[in-house]
Amino acid sequence: MDSRQLLAQIQDLSSQGDTLRQNYENTAKAREAELRTQYGVDDRNSNLENLRKSVYDTSKVLRNLPGNVTSRVRGRLVTQGQRDRLLATEQSPLAAQLADLSGSRDVEQQGLAQTQGLIKDTLGGVWDEYNRAKTGLDERRNTLWGAYQESNAMDRQREANAMQQYLANIQAAAMERQMALQEQLYKLQNPTPEATVSLNPAAAGARAAVQNATTGLTKTLMDAGRSIKSNVLPTWLGGGESKLDEWRRLGLLKS
Repeated sequence: MDSRQLLAQIQDLSSQGDTLRQNYENTAKAREAELRTQYGVDDRNSNLENLRKSVYDTSKVLRNLPGNVTSRVRGRLVTQGQRDRLLATEQSPLAAQLADLSGSRDVEQQGLAQTQGLIKDTLGGVWDEYNRAKTGLDERRNTLWGAYQESNAMDRQREANAMQQYLANIQAAAMERQMALQEQLYKLQNPTPEATVSLNPAAAGARAAVQNATTGLTKTLMDAGRSIKSNVLPTWLGGGESKLDEWRRLGLLKS
């Protein structure tokens, strides 16, 4: 399996991981809503808030009761003892009511905390299951990543070897062409006695053309070498698109 196939599998596993998390998030939300309904959490929260308000209101009445009683008996022929007995009479039922309300509030609060703890534990099991599934995906992805790095290194080496062979072929063809032009130029510059008689301005033009071709080929080879070193090699070493594929796409190399 080549590096591209491995990379595609790694990306697919990453996508599976995202989908897996989204699915478990939806499952956890649905399960939480189900449990809250099953245990009546919302109604119990509302009841607890009502109990807290009742405790607060009753406590406030008890705190204000002495002053209220004093205001009501002011201006009447009521002794301090009578006033105290009136206050005690009114305080007693309110104190009992406050005690009952406070007890109910504490019981409801404790029960609700236990219920919420149970829901949290249940949802924790859902996320434990998710973590096990995610660990499996991560292990597979890590294994593929190691294989990808190894395969990618081999692909790079094959590309480097192919590029070296490609450059060697260019150099060999260029040398062969240069030698042929040099031989042709030598014959034109050093004609045999038989060929001397046929020399004319056209032959001089041919010599000039061959000389120009030789010079041009030499310059082209030098420019190509510099271009490969300054452009092709740095780009290839930087990664990205396979240079062999790029050369084929640009028509620089036949398949």
